[in-house]
Amino acid sequence: MKTVSCLWSGFLIFSLVGCAGIGPQTVSRDQFDYTKAISDSWKRQMLFNTVKIRYGDAPVFLNVSSVISQYQIAGQINLGSTINTHPGSTSERVGACGNYVARPTITCTPIIGDK
Repeated sequence: MKTVSCLWSGFLIFSLVGCAGIGPQTVSRDQFDYTKAISDSWKRQMLFNTVKIRYGDAPVFLNVSSVISQYQIAGQINLGSTINTHPGSTSERVGACGNYVARPTITCTPIIGDK
C-alpha cells in the first residue's frame, strides 16, 4: 500500500511540475534582465574607457552581438518494492530526482574603426 501511495504522490508532484513550463512566459522576464545587464555593462565599459583615455591608453569597446538563452528541465522517479515470505523481510525504495539548467550564451564583438 505504501508503494502505491508513493507512486501516486510522485506522479502528482511531477505532473504539477510539468504544468509549470519555462516557455513563453520567461521571454519578457529574460529580455528585461538581459537588457539591464547589457546596459550596466555598457556604462561600466564607457567609464573604464574614459579613464583609459585620460591616462593615454587606447580605448577598447566590445558590443554584445547576440544573447541566446537555453533552458532544460528534467525529472526522474524510481520506485521499487520487495516482499519476501520471511517474517519482517520487506524492503521498499522510493527516489526522486530533478534538474534545472539555464545556459545563456552571450557573444561579444569588438567595435573597431570609426564606430
